[in-house]
Amino acid sequence: MILENFSETILQAAKSTSVMEWIAIITALLYVILAAKENVWCWFFGIISAAIYILINYKAKLYLDSWLSLYYVLIGIYGWYVWIKGATNKNSGSVLHHLKISGLAIALLVGITGTFILGKIAHDHTDSPVPYFDAALTSFSLVATYLTTRKILENWIFWIVIDAAYVIIYWMRELPSTSILNLIYTFIAIYGFIKWRKALKSSAA
Repeated sequence: MILENFSETILQAAKSTSVMEWIAIITALLYVILAAKENVWCWFFGIISAAIYILINYKAKLYLDSWLSLYYVLIGIYGWYVWIKGATNKNSGSVLHHLKISGLAIALLVGITGTFILGKIAHDHTDSPVPYFDAALTSFSLVATYLTTRKILENWIFWIVIDAAYVIIYWMRELPSTSILNLIYTFIAIYGFIKWRKALKSSAA
């Protein structure tokens, strides 16, 4: 019965998904899969997906996520550049490495600070039903994306938590296909963490 209900939910979600959202979903999946494989072309698909989600999130009244998608477009360009530089010049581009304790503290501080600032803005100036939840995901997504551009292994830990939370928020906003997409993201993030950790251990050997 549970399996049948889940299958029916997926079918209904597929039927209610617009062509634009399907394009965004497919390119977003390609981004995450290629990122997990350290393929620089992940940024190309990430930029396309983010550009489409600017409009999708705005229509869903997820205003901070709309701005976040714009950030993804810009950081995607930056990430593409530094990953290419890392492939040709290890000293000037991103190479796979761990996040130091000091870096983790800074990342958490930036994420928490951003949550309160963006949450206050969303609460006072938008009709978002979950301003601080939205703000937390937005703020820590900003942090996680930057960690990805720098090829820091722990970016995947951030994404596992963020993607799992987005499953809830997109379901609440009646975007079931995108909610299911984020469930898939969660598993890909786990795969990405395992794969990057293995690659990091191999390079250190």
